[in-house]
Amino acid sequence: MKIKTIAGFILAFGASGLAGADEYFPPSLLDIKANGKVIHFNEDISALEHSDVPPGSYLVNIYINNRKIGQETIAFTLQENKQKQLTLRPCLSKEVMEDYGILVPQTVVENDSCIDINSFEYASDNFDFNKKNLHLSIPLQYISEEKHNDLRKKYWSDGISAFLLNYNVSGFNNFGSEGNFNTYYANLQPQLNFGAWRLKSYITYYHSKDNNKWDTVNTYISRAIKTLNSEIALGEIYTQSLIFDATKIIGVNLYSSTQMLPQNYTRYAPAISGIANSEAIVTIKQNDVIIYSKSVPAGPFSITDYSPPSSSGNLYVTVTETDGTEKSFYIPYTMNNVLLRKGMMKYNLSSGQYNGQGNAKPIVTTLEMIYGLTDRLTILSGVQMTDKYQSVSVGNGINMGAFGAFSGNIIYSNAKLDDDKTSHGNAIKLVYTKDLVESGTNLSVVGYKHFDSDFYSFNDFINYNKYDSANKLKNEFTVSVIQNLGTDFGQASLAMTKYQYRNGSVSSYIAGYINSFNRVNTNFNFNYIKDSNKNNKNDYVFSMNLSIPFNINDNNYWMSYGSSINRESETVNTVQVGGVNGETSQMSWNAYQGYNSINSLYSGGLGGSYRSSYGNVNASYSYTKDSSYTNYGAAGSLIISEYGVVAGAPLQQSNVLVRVDNGEGVKVKNNLSGETNSFGLLVSPGLSDYRDNSIELNSATIPENIEIENKIISNIVPTKGALILANFENKVGYKLYINLNKKNEIPNGATARIGEYIGHVSLNNSLYIQSSDKTGTININWMKDDNMSSCKTNFNLDDTTPINGIYILNLSCE
Repeated sequence: MKIKTIAGFILAFGASGLAGADEYFPPSLLDIKANGKVIHFNEDISALEHSDVPPGSYLVNIYINNRKIGQETIAFTLQENKQKQLTLRPCLSKEVMEDYGILVPQTVVENDSCIDINSFEYASDNFDFNKKNLHLSIPLQYISEEKHNDLRKKYWSDGISAFLLNYNVSGFNNFGSEGNFNTYYANLQPQLNFGAWRLKSYITYYHSKDNNKWDTVNTYISRAIKTLNSEIALGEIYTQSLIFDATKIIGVNLYSSTQMLPQNYTRYAPAISGIANSEAIVTIKQNDVIIYSKSVPAGPFSITDYSPPSSSGNLYVTVTETDGTEKSFYIPYTMNNVLLRKGMMKYNLSSGQYNGQGNAKPIVTTLEMIYGLTDRLTILSGVQMTDKYQSVSVGNGINMGAFGAFSGNIIYSNAKLDDDKTSHGNAIKLVYTKDLVESGTNLSVVGYKHFDSDFYSFNDFINYNKYDSANKLKNEFTVSVIQNLGTDFGQASLAMTKYQYRNGSVSSYIAGYINSFNRVNTNFNFNYIKDSNKNNKNDYVFSMNLSIPFNINDNNYWMSYGSSINRESETVNTVQVGGVNGETSQMSWNAYQGYNSINSLYSGGLGGSYRSSYGNVNASYSYTKDSSYTNYGAAGSLIISEYGVVAGAPLQQSNVLVRVDNGEGVKVKNNLSGETNSFGLLVSPGLSDYRDNSIELNSATIPENIEIENKIISNIVPTKGALILANFENKVGYKLYINLNKKNEIPNGATARIGEYIGHVSLNNSLYIQSSDKTGTININWMKDDNMSSCKTNFNLDDTTPINGIYILNLSCE
C-alpha cells in the first residue's frame, strides 16, 4: 500500500472519532507542505464518509441469535439501515442465508445479491469490527433448526495424521519386618490417527513377586460418521449400553453419539468423595470389574477423573489404608438416559464374538433403540441374541412435570443352558427422579430392580457353569437424596443401596454433610454396611475433617485435621499440611501424621507431584510401626507427526498440537505448565469434542526475535480423538525501530532492506523493520527527480536493551 494511502486512512480514522456520520472532510485536508511545496495526496476518503470502517471483505465470527455458527469471510458494503442512513452492513445472498439455516420468505428484498435484513420483521444485524463479530438477530419463525445443526459440521476437523502414546507407570515398594516386596505397573495407550480413523490399543503390564504379565485389553479402529451423528468401532471393543449390560466382543459397534448434537441437546458420573486416614488406594468397581484405582494422600478426597464403562451397575468403592485396613461403600449409579426430546433417537447396534471370561465364545448381536415419541413420552426397545440365548426388552420414560420423571422397562430372556435346561424369566427395572427446587432437594430412586429366579442376563448365561444360583440377585433398591440447606448451612446427603439375593442381602447406607464456616471447610461422613452373609455383622465408620486454606506470597497452602471411629471403637486422628507452589502451580506437596488409639501406633508420610512440559511425576513416602512404603510414578505422552516429536502432559480424548516455527519456550494460556520445545511444538490436552475451542499464546513468552500477528486461534472444533494443529504463523527477526538522521529528508515510502526483510520509511524519518541478525547493514533507496537515490547505515544490537521486545536506535544514514 502506498504511504499516502496509509496516511489517508490514519487521518480519516482520527477524524471519524470526532465527526458525525453525515459530516464530510475534503481530501485536500490531507495535503502536507514540505520544503515550501504542497504535496497532494489526492486520496478518496468518501468510503469513510458514512462509516468508521471501509467497505471490504473481513474474516468474522458469525452469531445468529447469540449462537455462534462459525467463521467466514463476509463482504461488507454500504447499505441503508431502518433509519434510511448508509451504514456498513453484511452482504449476504439468499443462498448463503439459507446455508446458515435462515428461511428466506418470498417477500424479502434482494439487491445486488445482498439480502436486506430489514425486510425480515423484527430482524437486525450488528457488526463489531474490533472483535470481528457479526451478530444477526433473526425471529425463530425464520430459523431452520435442522440446517442450523448441520452447519456446525462444516467446522468439524479430523485433525492431522500422527502417532500418539499415552503412558502411566508406577512403582510401589514395601519394606517390612516380615520381608520386602515390590510392585510395578504400566499402562500404555498407543493411538494412530489417519484422516477420520483412530487406531487405538490399551496395553497393561503388572509385575509382582508372583506375577509378571503383559496384557492387551483391547485393540480397535473407530471413526465418526458425521451424517448419522454416530460413531463406529471395529475390533476388540466394549459395546455401548442403553438397555442391556455392556459386553466385550470382537466385532463391530455402530452407535449414536450425543456429543455430536448441540450442547443444549445433550454423560454424568458422580464424584467419589470420602476421607483417607493415611496414604491410601481408592479402588472403584462396577459390575465386579475394577474400573479405576488411584493413590490419594491423607485427608478428604474427591475423584472425578473416571468414566464408568457401563451406563448401568452401581459403583463399589474401597479405600485401602497404608496399614491394610479397608473401608467400602456403594455409590448408586444408573444413568437416566431414557428421556429424549421429541423426534430424537438414540441407538446401538453391535455384533461379534463374545470375548470375555469363560470358554464360551458365541456370536452375540444387540440392537437397542430409544425414541422421543412426544415431548413427554419416550419409548425404548431392544433385542439381544445368540444361538442359545435371546432377550427382548420394551419400556418407556415419562416426564410427569411437577411430579418428576419416571422410566421403566421389562426384559424377557430365554436361555438354553449347558445342562440342556431351558430357562425363561423376566426382569423389571424402574427409575424415578425428582428435583424439589423450592426446598433444594434432589431425590433419585435408582430404582427398583426385580429379577425372576429363571431370568438370566447375557453375562449370567455365559457364566452359568460357575454360577451359584443361591447368590443370584433377586431385588435391588437404591435411593439417594441431596439436600441444599442454604448458603450458610451447607449441603446434606443420604444414599442407601440394598441388594437382596436368594440366600441373603447386603445393605449400605452413606450420610454426609459439607459446609464452610469462615474459610474453615468441614466434611462429615457416616458409612454403614449390613451383610447377612456375615452373620448380620454391622460395620460402620464415622469420619470428620476440618480444613483451613491460607495464602503466603501468592502460594496456596492448607492445614487439616481428620478423625474417624469404627465399630470396634478404633479411633484414627490425622493432621495434615500441604500446598501448591510455582509460577503456574506446577508443584504440589503434602505431609501428614496419624495416630491410632487401639494399638497406640503412629503413622505418617509425605509426598509431592510436579507438572512439566514433558509430563507429570509424583512420589511419596509413608511409614507405620513395622513397615515403610515408597510410591512413585510418571505420566505423560509422546506425539510423532510430520512437524516433529514432542513429549507432553497426559493426553485426553482430543488434543491440540501447538506449532510456533522457530519459537522455543512459548507458553499457551490454556496450558499451565507446558512450553514449546526445540521444534516449536507443544501439546495442549483437553479439547472439547464437537465444541468450539480456542488456543491463545502467552505474549510474555514469545521470543523477542519473533513477531506473531495473530496470537489466538479460535473456532477449533475437533472430532472425537482428533489431534488438531494450531499453527501460529510468524516472522523471525529482531524488531527494530530506527530514528534516521540525515541532512536531507528521506522521503516517505523509501524502501529499506536488511537481507530478505523489507521496510518503508515513514513520517519524521522513522523506520520499523526486522533483522535476522543482531548486526548488519540497512540499505535505503528512493526515487528523486526520476533518479535513484540511496543511503546506508550499520547497526549493532549487542549493547542495546529492547523495550517490550523492540530495539530503539538512533542512526545516521549516509
